[in-house]
Amino acid sequence: MRLLPPLGCPGPELFVTQLEAPRWLLLGYRGGPVPQDALELFWLVSPLRWDELESGAAIELLIDPLDASPAAINVDWGDGSSEVVGWPVISRKPPRPRHYYTARADQTVTVSIGGLTATLLVALLGCPVAPDATAARLRPLLAGAGLSGDPYDGSLSRTWQIRLHPNGGLALQLDAATGQQALALMTRPARIYSGSGPPPPGLSPAPIAGDFFLDLLAGRVYEFT
Repeated sequence: MRLLPPLGCPGPELFVTQLEAPRWLLLGYRGGPVPQDALELFWLVSPLRWDELESGAAIELLIDPLDASPAAINVDWGDGSSEVVGWPVISRKPPRPRHYYTARADQTVTVSIGGLTATLLVALLGCPVAPDATAARLRPLLAGAGLSGDPYDGSLSRTWQIRLHPNGGLALQLDAATGQQALALMTRPARIYSGSGPPPPGLSPAPIAGDFFLDLLAGRVYEFT
């Protein structure tokens, strides 16, 4: 079964067996058309370079036309900048242009090759996975919004890297299966504060139960109760 990433989330297409497909669909992945559309787009998180600010974000654009005939590629990055990317005749695959956004915001990228045009939502603030009324309150983690790691289908343990930011959306909850603390997306986004030392009084906005504070000096995380 051909699967596409959740709308706005990074990652390429996936091919899984029918037996594995339900786990991926529960994570927000979508069934992809077979054969593929005439022009499809995907994006990946690109590591920041030494001269790029941490407040921004960089992506690598994956361009996948059904007819791989080299032609000029027009890219509108959605932040007011655009460029024409050359596609060498000797190359069998389209180039993978990279772009740095000076601020994290949800963008819509538009790509045109000849008479073909496609758009792609790039959700730099968070993957907008639609809520599932039948799902439990805890939801598995998806890459993006400060999270990076291999896609998670529930079959293997994964190691994730987390970038904490003020808007949060993360919380620690007890895993019903193991009884251990697990990091999960919450139905109510949690605020994550940070500073040099323990939480000081007078934080603004005032924290409520479920919010977090990161001590940048000691590396400790406090949970407000």
